[in-house]
Amino acid sequence: APLVAEAAWAACQTKGWRSEDAAAVIAGHGTTRHEGSGASASALAEHLGAMGRFRRVTAAFLEQKPTIADVLRGLRPAPCVVVGFFMDRGGHSAEDLPRLIAEAHPDAAYTGAIGAEPGMTDIILATVRAAAQA
Repeated sequence: APLVAEAAWAACQTKGWRSEDAAAVIAGHGTTRHEGSGASASALAEHLGAMGRFRRVTAAFLEQKPTIADVLRGLRPAPCVVVGFFMDRGGHSAEDLPRLIAEAHPDAAYTGAIGAEPGMTDIILATVRAAAQA
């Protein structure tokens, strides 16, 4: 959550927004084929919301409800930052999300895939080290 909060906060700063005035959307894949597919993105959104740095925090999905397009349309015209809940800059994070964002909330800021953030390597290494010591 701190890495996501920092990425979203930095996007607000780039746009000249106060994060307290902006909504943050955790944009995940989701699927209707598995009941719990959006659970981790939703849990992250709850955790980020509890940090109190953004006006509102919610999860939204490509293939399940609530959809990214519906959530973003509902947030217009207020400032909004979208964080891609993806591990890399693949098709969903590099093509699908930017297109959906442009169509649904043209003024929203997009951080890209959170897994591509430099700090993610440190998080993965710390998790592996902790698991190896357990």
